[in-house]
Amino acid sequence: FEYTKLKDTYEANAASYEERLRSYNQTVSNYNDRGGAPEGEFEALQREQQALDREVSGLNKTSKDSSFPWI
Repeated sequence: FEYTKLKDTYEANAASYEERLRSYNQTVSNYNDRGGAPEGEFEALQREQQALDREVSGLNKTSKDSSFPWI
């Protein structure tokens, strides 16, 4: 049971990350097409990028843990 719960949690977190990353990349692309983001939005995008970096680091750490063989 614990294995299934951990696996489901990891997969949900990975899917959430992928969706956030897709949205972030689309927003950046849209601003780039218009010559750049306004200052306030640029700062928000930087914060989101930092949050995404932290999130993927956590996912990578989990995937390297040998107790998670499904990854």
